[in-house]
Amino acid sequence: MRALVSRSSRGKWNQFRAILIAALLAGVGAAGCGEQMTDSTEPTLGGEYEDEYEREEDEEEEEEDEYGDEDGYEYDKEKHKKHYYDYEGGYSADYYKVRLGKDHEENNEKYYDGRNAWNPTCGGLTHLEGDFIECKIDPVYQYPYFTYTGNHLEGEGCDQLAFHIKRYGEEFDIKSSAPIAAMCVKGGPGANCYTFKDGGTNVGVGYNAYDEEVGKNYGISHISLCVRPQPDVAVKKEAVEDTIQPGDYAAFKLKVKNKGTATAKNVVLKDKLQDHEDGEVNWKIKAVKKNGYAVHDPHQYCWLTDEAHDYKSDDLLECKFDYLEPGDKIVVKVARKATQDDCGYLPNIAYVSADNEPDKKYLKKNNKSKAKIKVECMADVAVEKTARQDKVYPGGYAAFDIKVKNVGSMTAKYVQLIDKLEGTGWYVSGDAASYCSIYDYYGKEVLKCNFGELAPGAYKHIVVKRKATEADCEDGYIKNTAKVSAYNDYNADNNSAYDKIPVKCMSDVAVEKTALQDKVYPGDYAAFKIKVKNVGSTTAKYVKLIDKLPGTGWYVGGDDASYCGIHDYYGKEVLKCNFGELAPYAYKKIVVKRKVTAADCAYGYIKNVAEVSAYNDYNADNNSDWAKIPVKCVADLKVEKEALYTPIEPGDKIGFKLKVTNVGHVAAENGKLYDKLPGTGWYLGYGAPESCSLHEYYGDTILKCDLSGLAPGAYAKVKVLRKATKYDCGWVKNVAKVKADNDYNTSNNTAYAKVEVQCADLKVEKTALDADVKPGEKLAFKITVTNQGTANATNVVLKDELPGTGWHLGYDAPSGCEIKEYYGKEVLVCTRAGLGAGGSGSVTVYRKATYDDCGTVENTAKVSADNDVDHSNNYSTAYIEVECCYYDGYYTCWDYYESDGIDGWYDQ
Repeated sequence: MRALVSRSSRGKWNQFRAILIAALLAGVGAAGCGEQMTDSTEPTLGGEYEDEYEREEDEEEEEEDEYGDEDGYEYDKEKHKKHYYDYEGGYSADYYKVRLGKDHEENNEKYYDGRNAWNPTCGGLTHLEGDFIECKIDPVYQYPYFTYTGNHLEGEGCDQLAFHIKRYGEEFDIKSSAPIAAMCVKGGPGANCYTFKDGGTNVGVGYNAYDEEVGKNYGISHISLCVRPQPDVAVKKEAVEDTIQPGDYAAFKLKVKNKGTATAKNVVLKDKLQDHEDGEVNWKIKAVKKNGYAVHDPHQYCWLTDEAHDYKSDDLLECKFDYLEPGDKIVVKVARKATQDDCGYLPNIAYVSADNEPDKKYLKKNNKSKAKIKVECMADVAVEKTARQDKVYPGGYAAFDIKVKNVGSMTAKYVQLIDKLEGTGWYVSGDAASYCSIYDYYGKEVLKCNFGELAPGAYKHIVVKRKATEADCEDGYIKNTAKVSAYNDYNADNNSAYDKIPVKCMSDVAVEKTALQDKVYPGDYAAFKIKVKNVGSTTAKYVKLIDKLPGTGWYVGGDDASYCGIHDYYGKEVLKCNFGELAPYAYKKIVVKRKVTAADCAYGYIKNVAEVSAYNDYNADNNSDWAKIPVKCVADLKVEKEALYTPIEPGDKIGFKLKVTNVGHVAAENGKLYDKLPGTGWYLGYGAPESCSLHEYYGDTILKCDLSGLAPGAYAKVKVLRKATKYDCGWVKNVAKVKADNDYNTSNNTAYAKVEVQCADLKVEKTALDADVKPGEKLAFKITVTNQGTANATNVVLKDELPGTGWHLGYDAPSGCEIKEYYGKEVLVCTRAGLGAGGSGSVTVYRKATYDDCGTVENTAKVSADNDVDHSNNYSTAYIEVECCYYDGYYTCWDYYESDGIDGWYDQ
């Protein structure tokens, strides 16, 4: 409301006016009062529910809070006087004009211009009782009007508030979304502060801040509003869809918000939801969200109960929340299926309350909200007519199914079906035939059915049927239209249905030619199946089949081959068949067949066309048919590989022979032979094709041969050889590969061969027959030589330089072994021309131990052969311990008396 200034405070009025004029014209803010806004930050006028609520798709929608029409401000002096403060008496103007920032208790009732109050705040008003929050508008923008909301206000808890400032010439109003306990207006060096008796939501102040000491007006730079914290719970109810039909879901969203500045306690939401079934709860709680997040268990806060009254029943929705903080938002969604009983509107009102919300009219106005859903109900009868046959022949029955259904949401009344039938002889049957009759109408038959009423979803079904005749052949179809009507049917789009049945009144011979193979190769048989059938309604006469066959050598077989023959026609073969008459649906089948030759490769296919005719066939569309069989005339490279010699030994030749043959029907395109040979030293054998070459590749050798243009039946041979070494022992094996761009048979494109290289591998083992002896006892070693390889070892030599003298061969020493003296040392030498694979031989040597042997007697034997490939096992050492003395206070030694063979002791 527009403010008036009391006569006793005329100076104040001038002061306010000066402040506001200067501020509106200059937009000047007081020093340290906050950053000025630009056009880009201009506050906007808010509206009811200026908050974000989640939609069904988790999107949020904005709603407006109706603080009042900004263009409809009207000043009501009496209302201000009655409810807020006394402009005339100057009560609020004089008594609460205080100096801020100093001890001002004694000045509370005195007039003071507040010259030294550079930053007036609510905290300086010591006479205010109770809690309040301070919201500062800094700076005040000098436009005709502005709304300041959360992000434009300084002060904790101000984000839920809105203050509207409007200019009227030399006056301005402030309208608040919450009750104001006091306000301080700053301008120039002074400030004016007011408090209000009733905490009203509409307050008026002067336009300028006036400094009487200097007699000057100052533009208002900022305003501090002292607001009483209080809850303000609001509800808004809205339909998810405004218009539905029976069977659809009726759904409402109920949105609750605490728009106040204090916590709302014991918040209760109630809504009587219209229902029609006594004792049943049909509404469902679909979702409960708080501040945009879904509540896991909606029934923790909300529940539904049945509430019967006035011969009907409603479902009562109740939701309870212990508290809602300022700005908290709740969204509850309820829904149920609409029925016929809902036709018209589903209206109702939602209510919200909080225990601690003040009983003020301006707070209660948003405690309820109503919404409604329109339920549109009407009858809608639809007819469907469907032919039961895709075609009929004279003498066969033509029948139509007719179905009438109410697809609307109300009972259809006086439902009637009319169908002007084509031809005569019709009769009606089906579940609803008793409602119908066929009567004559000027020589034509008409179907008429009176179904009476049809409930929503109900239907009637009948069948009309008659025999097709030769008379139907003229038009070629039996066709007509069924029409339905109802007294209260408002949709004519589905009131008629049409269908037709083709009438086949002629012979119609058709031919089908089918290839019996999906592909063939030269030398295979190519065959076609030919079937001639009368698909017409009368007997076909003088039925003939002609087929000009490609190539020669054809013959005919099959069930009806006796009607056919193959004739020469200018060097080409022609199939001719005379089938005579064919009754409706009768058929003849034959097969033609011949061998595929290389000559067919030029075309790539064996194909041709079969043609049929009849004297009385009027449909030529199916009188010919063709088929083809692909002839696969391709190269087919086959590779073969074999070893020249196996087994062999190191030093012998390793050799492989490779042969590539084109077993296909055309020359090979870009043919290649590839063989990765193990090792190096390979060379091509005599007569190798010039297109073949060898290349070393990381320790192996690659054989490559270019076989491009290799003709059908032609072949290429190549040999590869090298000397076997000891590193080849075992198997030398590898794979040859061949390919060509037009070779599609890979089953014969690889060949494998191997050569066994047999190698000798001698191993010698020397063991002591007795590991511990005494002087006079026997020193004896056994030496065993084994050929672990796969080949005979040649020129085998065993040598062993024996320690000391007096050695003897064992009694079973093999021939070729002897002990020889070399430069005063005795050496065991055994020679053997050969030792077969897996063979072995042993020899024993011995002598008497002496005191010279005391300690360890160590001896090594070694073996060799010309073709021994592994020398790592050609040496073996054995040890014998000769025990001579021990110490027991004096030396006691062991002696051996040869005279009588009796051992004895003696002291040394």
